[in-house]
Amino acid sequence: MRAHQEHFEHVRNMELVATQKMEAAEQRKSEEKARRLAQERDRLERERVLREKVAASTFARGFLTGMISSVLDSLWAQGVFYDPVEREVADVFLPWLTAQAQAQLDAQRTARATMAALLADALALQVRQKGLVMARLVRAG
Repeated sequence: MRAHQEHFEHVRNMELVATQKMEAAEQRKSEEKARRLAQERDRLERERVLREKVAASTFARGFLTGMISSVLDSLWAQGVFYDPVEREVADVFLPWLTAQAQAQLDAQRTARATMAALLADALALQVRQKGLVMARLVRAG
């Protein structure tokens, strides 16, 4: 009976060890399955985030394409961007050229006024001289 009891306990211990091994294997499988499910959820979440980023980037690019040219045109019209040569011509050269032209015109006006005065004086002198000559001729005659 003792041998039978020992045999029974030995078989029971072997079955217990086998059960523990199977439970451990099942536990490992369950943990592996949970780990793979978590990895798959993480992968799906990363894909979802990536799709959202791509969609947002595409939308932003489309939205900004029209806006950028509009903003740049507006800023150009406001004078924020300018051609430096054109700006220098408008701010430096044209005022200088206008001042030089005005000075030249003023000098020409002064010269014409002086010449007109000289001509008037010369004509008046000539008229007086002719008048004197005529008066002498009339007296002499």
